[in-house]
Amino acid sequence: MTNQSTARLAGNYLRNFPQLHAFAKRAYLAANWAIRPQRSFVHKIATGYRLQSPAEWAGVAEHQGQTFFGYYDKSPWSTDGRRFLVHASEAKSKPERISIVLYDASTHERRTIASSAAWNLQQGAMLQWLQWGDFEAIAFNDFLDGRLICRIISTTGAELHRMTRPVQSVSPDGRIFASINYDRLTSFRPEYGYQRLSNESLPPSENDGLFLLNTDSGVYELRISISELMSTAPRSAFHHATHWINHVAFSPQGDRLVFLHRWGNRRHQSSRLYVLHIPTNTITLVLDGGLISHYCWLDNTRLFCYCESDSGYRYHYIDATTASALPHPAPEISNLSDGHPSFSAANGMVVTDTYPDKFGVQRLACIEPTTGAINQVASVVHPPVFHGVNRCDLHPRWHPLGTAISFDSVMTGTRRCWILQKAINDQ
Repeated sequence: MTNQSTARLAGNYLRNFPQLHAFAKRAYLAANWAIRPQRSFVHKIATGYRLQSPAEWAGVAEHQGQTFFGYYDKSPWSTDGRRFLVHASEAKSKPERISIVLYDASTHERRTIASSAAWNLQQGAMLQWLQWGDFEAIAFNDFLDGRLICRIISTTGAELHRMTRPVQSVSPDGRIFASINYDRLTSFRPEYGYQRLSNESLPPSENDGLFLLNTDSGVYELRISISELMSTAPRSAFHHATHWINHVAFSPQGDRLVFLHRWGNRRHQSSRLYVLHIPTNTITLVLDGGLISHYCWLDNTRLFCYCESDSGYRYHYIDATTASALPHPAPEISNLSDGHPSFSAANGMVVTDTYPDKFGVQRLACIEPTTGAINQVASVVHPPVFHGVNRCDLHPRWHPLGTAISFDSVMTGTRRCWILQKAINDQ
């Protein structure tokens, strides 16, 4: 049995005792941090790349507090690649409201355009660019009179519209908004939820699930209910567990949605992967059980997903139309642990990250999906003081032209957003 398998088995057992598991993990990482071989290590960047802050990229003064973007399935860059969004705060502590800051490389400006009270360290306020009429706008979640809503603003901060439900994902053409119930996330995955919410009055499963808004009609409709998911290949455990939906992502053409249906409690959670075909409102159960982690769309029907199969824990190709999962055949792929993959249609590459190893080192790697060739482009340190909901996953995200990668890191002891730029002669 490999060390990785032994560690996984030990971790699975200790998850039955959450407090003991958290203590053991922190103690293990702290001990290895104290004896790490490279005491001065902060980061290592591959030849042909250079590291910049968003401020350096835009040619403006550096922000002195925290900056981060959030999740890996959305881009901080505008479509033309000239503007860049971050969440920002002045202090290391978690403020009630987080500032939303725009960097403009064409005008060399940095300006705060909004703030939000609905945010977390993993996904921020679900900040994302979208097409709104004839120009680009920005969507994010916020609270209004105690209710969770979505705001649409211009790049100057002018409010264009308010949605009555929070946003999870927006279709590429900006016409369809996907929404979920964040009360459920807050209770069972607090790192993805909002602290001001609770699950004291969850709606019945037949009235809750995946909601879609077509901006032409302006009406939200429940497309897939949790009770419908529970009735698909039902399990006895369904009736004794809480259910929620997470990680909703539109396909490149916007006619499909992938999402996770999860159930359980804080001690143990199980997952299924579904794909919704929006025009016909039909769902396909793609993966049923086992480890199902992070994924990205490669094209309109295929996904790249880290999950479990007979081949073990590794990246797989998922066909959304046939519900087939094939492990990536390249032997080098098995050397990559779970991460957050993001695909660039501009250069045909996947970028993914790893969680901190025992010495606190996280890695960024570019994968050629066809051959499986792996190029490690950066490694950074993750101090063990950042743990649990305060951890900082790298969450790599591509520039629209595939020439740069943005990621979040605590390598300097402060949560900051960074840009890994390819050298000009390599572009």
